[in-house]
Amino acid sequence: MYSVIKQICILTALIALTACGSTAKKPANTSTELNTTNSYEEHQKVIESDNAEEHAAIHREKHESKHKAKHMAKHASKHQQKHAEKHQHPNTKVGNYLKVVTWNVEHLAYPIDKGCRPRTPEELAKLQAYAKGLDADIVALQEVASKSAVHLLFPAEEWTVIISGRPDSPSYDCRGNGFKSTQQKLAFAVKKPLNVFGVKSLVDLSLNRIGLRYGLEITVETSKGMTDILNVHLKSGCFVDDYYDRDTHACRLIKRQVPVMQNWIAEQNKSNTPYIILGDFNHRISIPYNRMTRKLKGTDDDLSIATKDVKGCHPRYPIPIDHVVVGNMDGAMARMTAKVYAFEDMRENAMLSDHCAVAVTL
Repeated sequence: MYSVIKQICILTALIALTACGSTAKKPANTSTELNTTNSYEEHQKVIESDNAEEHAAIHREKHESKHKAKHMAKHASKHQQKHAEKHQHPNTKVGNYLKVVTWNVEHLAYPIDKGCRPRTPEELAKLQAYAKGLDADIVALQEVASKSAVHLLFPAEEWTVIISGRPDSPSYDCRGNGFKSTQQKLAFAVKKPLNVFGVKSLVDLSLNRIGLRYGLEITVETSKGMTDILNVHLKSGCFVDDYYDRDTHACRLIKRQVPVMQNWIAEQNKSNTPYIILGDFNHRISIPYNRMTRKLKGTDDDLSIATKDVKGCHPRYPIPIDHVVVGNMDGAMARMTAKVYAFEDMRENAMLSDHCAVAVTL
C-alpha cells in the first residue's frame, strides 16, 4: 500500500512540474503531452543503472583489494623464504628429518681381502649397495680398520669420514683363516654437506686398557639445536642381564664402563643438550630389568631407548645388542621410526656382517 501511495505522489509531482511550465529542456522528438508512465520507467532505470554501476565499482574494488593482498602475501612469503635461506647455515639439517644409523661392519679392512673377515669383490659390491640403501645422514660404524676401509663403502665425494683417535693395538692371529687381524676402531660417516661442529674422543671408555675402544663423539646441528652423538663399542662377552651376578673378566670391565657413560649423560643433562648414544653395546639393554638399562636411565625420564622394540637380525641372537639411545628429545617419536635393515641373504654363513644396521629417524 505504501508503495502505491509513493508512486502516486511521484506522478503528481511530475504533472505539477509540467503544468507550471518547468524550465527543464525537453528531450528531442518527444510528445508535448507528458507520458508519465515512460518517465517513471526511465527514472527507475536510471536508479537501477546507478545502483548497478555502484555495485560493479564495489565488486571491482573488492576484487582488486583481494588480488593485491594475495600478491603482497605471496611476495612477503617469497621474501621471507629467501631471507631464511640466506641466513640458515647451508650445511645443517635444521627443520628436516635426520636419519642416524649404527652398524658393526665386522672387521672391515683395507684392502678388502685382508683381516679376520676377508671379502671378495662380489661381497664388496653387495656391501656398497647395502650401505647406499640405508639412505642415511649419519652412520656410526664399529670394527673398521681405517678411513680407507670406510671409504670403500662411503665414497669421499659424498661422505665425510671421522675415525677414532685410539692408538693401534697389536695384531693377533685370526681364527680359521691364517690372516692377521686389522684394527677395530669406531668411525662416523657423515653425508655431505652436513657440517660437523665438534669431534671428541671419550678416552675413559677404554679404561686405559689396550684393545678396548674409545667412544667417539661428534656435534651436529639438527632441528633440536646442537646435538651431541656418541658412538660406542663396549666390551664383549658379558651377555647377562646383571653384570654384578657374573664375576668374569668381561663383566668386570662392563661394570667400569657403565659409569663412564652415566657421567657423559649427566654432562648433557646439565646443559639440556639433545644427545644420541648409539653403537654396539654388547649388552641386551632393550630388556627393562637389565642392570645397564636401569643404570643408564637412572631417574632421567628424558632418556629413551629408541630401538627397544626392534628384533635382532642374527639367526642365533634374537635379542639385539646394537641400539640407539636418545635424550632431551622426543623418544616416543624416535621409537616409531626404528628399523633393522636385513641383508638380502640372511643365512648365517651368507650374511655380509654378523650385525645388521639399525636406523632411527629424528
